[in-house]
Amino acid sequence: MRIIVAEDHSEICRMLSDFLKRQGHTVTSAADGEEAVGFAEKSPFDVLITDIFMPKKDGIQTIAEFRTRFPNTKIIAMSGGGTISGEEGLRLAKRTGADMTLVKPFSMSELAAALESLRTPPPPLGREISDDPAESGGAPL
Repeated sequence: MRIIVAEDHSEICRMLSDFLKRQGHTVTSAADGEEAVGFAEKSPFDVLITDIFMPKKDGIQTIAEFRTRFPNTKIIAMSGGGTISGEEGLRLAKRTGADMTLVKPFSMSELAAALESLRTPPPPLGREISDDPAESGGAPL
């Protein structure tokens, strides 16, 4: 997948990027949401992984802009806290449009599982409908 990581702490950003590259993903790193949006304007991404608390454009603003301008990009928000608790920031991220959230610190296996769940389509709701009336429990309505 093509992934952009928006994280203002360079060590965390490098660690995440290195892991994702080893997993076979193409990764671009951004120091904040403003930079992430700039990269996305030039080339689409499959997934945005964003911290919540960053300078210039925070994760909530970044999520909102990605939802509006790049609606097909899946979003994983991550936070360990800041001016508000990490959990509150992540709840706000979910309401703003994040597909998944991760509380820092998290393991690389948790990140890999989150990415895999974004790749896998959700199971259908209810039972499958068949064109054959005998299979669907009777005549069509």
